[in-house]
Amino acid sequence: MKYLDEEEKFSSDPFEPEVILQKMKKIKKTKKKNHNYKNIEPLTNIYEDNIYEDNNYEEKKKDESKEKDTKKPVIIEGLSQDGIAHFSEDEYTGGPDNIFEGDGKSTVNIHNFSEFINYCYNLLHSIPLQIAIIIINRIEGVSSKINQLKGKLKGKDIKSDNYSKNDVVNDQRLIANYIGWFFCIIISMYVIFNWFFIVAYKNEEKKFTVLPTILDRKLLYNKGVFDPTYKLLHYFLEHSIFFPEYLQYGVVKISEKLRSSFNPSFIFSMLFFLIIFVLNNSMSFLRDLLIAIVSFDMKNIVLAIMFMIITALLAISFFKPPIRVNAESWDDVKVLLPSVTTQIADIVTSINPLKGIFNLVIYFFYLLFVVFLGVPIAAALCFGYLFTYTFFGITVLNGFDFKEMIKLIWEKIPKYARSEKDKIKVETFCDRLTFWEKIENMFHATFDVMYKYCFEIAFIYMLSFAMYDYWYNLKIRSVRLTLFSSSAILLIFTLAGMYIHYKAESGEMQNAAKTSSETVNV
Repeated sequence: MKYLDEEEKFSSDPFEPEVILQKMKKIKKTKKKNHNYKNIEPLTNIYEDNIYEDNNYEEKKKDESKEKDTKKPVIIEGLSQDGIAHFSEDEYTGGPDNIFEGDGKSTVNIHNFSEFINYCYNLLHSIPLQIAIIIINRIEGVSSKINQLKGKLKGKDIKSDNYSKNDVVNDQRLIANYIGWFFCIIISMYVIFNWFFIVAYKNEEKKFTVLPTILDRKLLYNKGVFDPTYKLLHYFLEHSIFFPEYLQYGVVKISEKLRSSFNPSFIFSMLFFLIIFVLNNSMSFLRDLLIAIVSFDMKNIVLAIMFMIITALLAISFFKPPIRVNAESWDDVKVLLPSVTTQIADIVTSINPLKGIFNLVIYFFYLLFVVFLGVPIAAALCFGYLFTYTFFGITVLNGFDFKEMIKLIWEKIPKYARSEKDKIKVETFCDRLTFWEKIENMFHATFDVMYKYCFEIAFIYMLSFAMYDYWYNLKIRSVRLTLFSSSAILLIFTLAGMYIHYKAESGEMQNAAKTSSETVNV
């Protein structure tokens, strides 16, 4: 750039004097010398090899330090190079970990129960993941062999698909989700019979299943009148039994409402799909709930709500008046003052200092028990109630008869649940159906198809979602094509089997209707 007054400048040389320039050069050349003026002994890395075996180790280190630059050496203290635990990025869940690192004494019972629950959850969670990685490895192995065979036939090398470790992890998780969904359908095919037996089954005597009132506070109180053990149980567990008692009451009332509003075929189908949804989406919730129960963690939302209810029940129990007043009629008002005086006199005469102190101590322990153990016990009772009826409902309510249980599952319950089939009227040449009869027939046929093919519908729904997910979200090309094709073939076979079954049954119904009409005409 050229200045306008460039010709008028005195000089273009630097304006600093020579003395200042020389001083600046000296400052740049000087370097800070390492001087250990406190005589601090440098630390050595105890994890280096042969640190104690070589006697001339210190001398060799000095010679090596002279050969190196004058930079200050990095001092590595004797810290372990490996951590206690190793995690990958996909295992991070946030929050503090539950690893006991040896600092102090471990709370054995809580850790054992929590670790056992986590072990069971991880075991169940790892089964679909292991199956998924086996599927991926097998498909990739077959794909590589096919590529090698193609390369030999064409006389050139055909490379396999390029994919990263993240692609394998993504595909493994996606496939594991549908494997878990498949297992949930299989388990639900057994669980549904237990809950249908509880909710809607009617036996040969035209009677529904009656649930026993096992968890009842009044029943426990009445037994406590004659047995001190039950009296003690009622005293400590009165508020805890509140939750399973009303859970049992809810199951009974909901069952009655379903029986009065819907037919057995619809109830069976609805319960089946609901059980699949709950099993497929509640594993982590159940794990967190069980860990919160055994570790008395009130941060869990379910336990927090139960704790609030128990606190309210406990507060209400404080307001039970020691003196009862009855003033419903004029006669009661006349004797009100003598009655109150008599009750006060009874309380005063029954006061005993030792007994009062003893009652205070017992009530203190009662408060501690209700506050700290009441909620976990209530949650454990509710979980045990649901778990027992879910997997052992028929066995508990109908007796431990294996043959009878098999007969109920394979014969009696399906026959009763498919009661809509008997309401379907078949139209013949001689017996024409009206418009409203056809509408009614359509509803009965819909409910019958929902029950008859509910297992197949569940698999069709799963395979349809799997095909879409496999095609758009699987990263490895060979795995995507193989699983998409397999799902499509399974879907076609399922639909074909349903159609063949439907046509065969329709033919049987037509033949039965013709036979009955011919018999009537004769």
